[in-house]
Amino acid sequence: MKNVIFITIFLGSLKSFSQSIIGCYPFSVTVNKTSNLIFPFAIRSVDRGSKDILVQKAAGTENILQVKAAREHFTLTSLTVITSDGKLYPFLISYDSMPAVFNLSFVRGTGKPFVHFSEEVGDEQTLEKDASEILAASSFIYRRESDMKVELILKSIYFKDSLLWFRFSLTNGSAVPFAPGHIHFFIRDRSQSKRTAKQQIELTAMHTSSLELLKGKEHEDFVCAFNPFALNSHQELTLQLGDPAGGRMPQLHIAAKLLLKARSLQ
Repeated sequence: MKNVIFITIFLGSLKSFSQSIIGCYPFSVTVNKTSNLIFPFAIRSVDRGSKDILVQKAAGTENILQVKAAREHFTLTSLTVITSDGKLYPFLISYDSMPAVFNLSFVRGTGKPFVHFSEEVGDEQTLEKDASEILAASSFIYRRESDMKVELILKSIYFKDSLLWFRFSLTNGSAVPFAPGHIHFFIRDRSQSKRTAKQQIELTAMHTSSLELLKGKEHEDFVCAFNPFALNSHQELTLQLGDPAGGRMPQLHIAAKLLLKARSLQ
């Protein structure tokens, strides 16, 4: 009898909690076209379910997330976005060679895309001038990683015109041409349990050099500029660069101590 009373009280207490199920938005992406998710408020957090999808905030904006497939025919995965108003946007991302929808807006009532422009973006002429100076400046860092004979090297970090500039070198060590399909940056924890989901923060570059087809045995230097940021001792900056098919995808991991070596360039 006591057990019956206990179960009745327990079930009754569960009803007192307010519970709701949040559905997921289905969305399809492909490898050779970019899709856009437009939110009414600035994006504060992005979490990918797998590396099969590539995401980044559109350069110069705060509320537009660009999404692309890293490889063809990937398994259904998730994407979670949290905006500055505290709202959660969960997505189920699938692969489709020709998605029916490329742009999805959550802004109501306007009928048009609503863009929050970043106030921290410099004019394009100044960015191009600074990029040329960074490329011509001396190299003082050597951090390299490679994948299938495609090598990425960090050569220098400079601070100029309120931006943090990174200079990289890309080398194709094979005879097969390499076409960079995307450049992807994110901050993540360095050491985590295998059972723990990777916590990572997407970074949007204020300026990135244009990278064309890299023929066999060729190399090219390029630069990327960011609004200043800091890493703690447990974090690292990761640069992921890959071809549209996802075959070769070198990743360069930059530890927090390397950021402290940044030099000012007048």
